[in-house]
Amino acid sequence: MMSGGNGYDVSDFSAGSKWLWNWITETSVVHMQPEGATPECPSCKSAGAFSLKPFDDKDVPPSPDTLMGIHIPISNTGGKLYSYWLSYRSGNPAKKGLSIHLVKYSFRGPFAATYDSWNYDAFGDTNDLSDSFVVENTCYYVAPSGFMKDVDVTQVSKLHPVICVGAIDVGISVAVTVFFIDLQSPPPARPGTTETILDCNTITSVLELNANNHNLVRVQNTGADGSVVVKMCSGSSAADQSSSAFLSDE
Repeated sequence: MMSGGNGYDVSDFSAGSKWLWNWITETSVVHMQPEGATPECPSCKSAGAFSLKPFDDKDVPPSPDTLMGIHIPISNTGGKLYSYWLSYRSGNPAKKGLSIHLVKYSFRGPFAATYDSWNYDAFGDTNDLSDSFVVENTCYYVAPSGFMKDVDVTQVSKLHPVICVGAIDVGISVAVTVFFIDLQSPPPARPGTTETILDCNTITSVLELNANNHNLVRVQNTGADGSVVVKMCSGSSAADQSSSAFLSDE
């Protein structure tokens, strides 16, 4: 990995891994949780705006004035720590946006630890990993994943981080704003969004959506198996031959 011998353009150890081994010092990491500072995490923040420097640039050493990662702990169970990590690379193609990882640390005694991580495909709907970053002037909501619900549904259900990326000085820094959604007082729908509720106890043959609006369709009462089948058909005119949908399961 360190010599690039694996054949990948981006082959630097991740920010979460470097922090574990103290290659990125504690002063270069921001810790966050919805409740902010607590006795268990006195330095934790509940929200904030930050400028992240790339953690893979050999000419930018960690320092108290150089932030290189944002760490959001999720769960500490069974000798494993699960976390979200936000970081920025200077290497191509990762320099186009912010990376979000789900990280797992496993500890086995004082001299044994392992690290694993999964990258969120935050932007783009292709199979190409080069578009999986939160790009400039966009936001991404990290919903509790099915994987983490199996690990610790109580803890992951308390975390609803929203990550917004502002200006990117490509290869130099990225402006990041992070806050947590309170499900007891959720934010309003974005302007121009048409919301429709479909109840599976009733029959709806065709739902017509205006393609000029953002449409949010909530499906409820799906039954014991929870299965939903969605079929989309775009309009008949030549200009309306494309449509896309994003599905979220709760």
